[in-house]
Amino acid sequence: MGKWISPKHPEVVKDEPGECDVCGVELIPVEELGWVATAEEREPPLVIPASAPLVTGERAVVYIQIPDRKQPTFEGREVVLGHRAGDYYLVRGGLSEGDRVVVQGNFKIDSALQIQAKPSMMASDGEQRLDVPERFLHELSAVYEPYLRLQQALADDRLDEARDAWRALREGVEQVPTETVIAEVGERWRRVRRQLEQSLATRVRDEDIETIRLRFEAVAGAMLEVAATFGHPREQKLVEVYCPHAFDRRGAVWLQQSGKIANPYFGERMLRCGELRRAFPPSDAMAVKEDGS
Repeated sequence: MGKWISPKHPEVVKDEPGECDVCGVELIPVEELGWVATAEEREPPLVIPASAPLVTGERAVVYIQIPDRKQPTFEGREVVLGHRAGDYYLVRGGLSEGDRVVVQGNFKIDSALQIQAKPSMMASDGEQRLDVPERFLHELSAVYEPYLRLQQALADDRLDEARDAWRALREGVEQVPTETVIAEVGERWRRVRRQLEQSLATRVRDEDIETIRLRFEAVAGAMLEVAATFGHPREQKLVEVYCPHAFDRRGAVWLQQSGKIANPYFGERMLRCGELRRAFPPSDAMAVKEDGS
């Protein structure tokens, strides 16, 4: 009570009005989000470890063990999460006390489903990859190329290159058309573009590398949505990586090229810290055979 909080990044809480350290939006009173409990609401909440849910966009999925089976058997379940409290998430719906929830290896279970050509729990019908025109996929290179340079520059602790890549990414987002793309592809791109523009709005000419890393989190989240929704034009797969230690163990994700993990949140201090969550293979329309055909 009496604090000020970021509506987009609720882990940012301050004693006075100001701006969010991550995205720069104006802080609002905690009371406006309904976070101040009444006496009647102060019963212990249902919580799960922060490592349990797979969070993508506005959805969260957990895998739970089905009881009374001879062999360990798991099923995916979509849940409604509340706010994060330290190493736990509050659960608003989808689970009951006593459910046995997978807290380690959940992304491996989801990947195994995809390998077996079974539906992943990570994407609902409304969030599956769209059928994207090849021309539009080419134009997304203006976004992917500077983003990957930014991610790698942060991992390599190269401040000047990170600043240059940040500016190039902001310009690249502006280059991708909005009016010429029609139907659902255009509608979804305009929505993601707004997210990217908001995340990149801050000028980083005078920012230090740690501040850029803070702001990079929102950019990385938007780029993961780009990859999941539209695919990518690169010949090699891209991967989603999760670092559980970033931001005081709150955890953070990012998109990078396949290969060795390159952690943009820590750089050389913890360069290989992370675990693979998802792979994004080259889009079918852009697939290139080894002989170049």
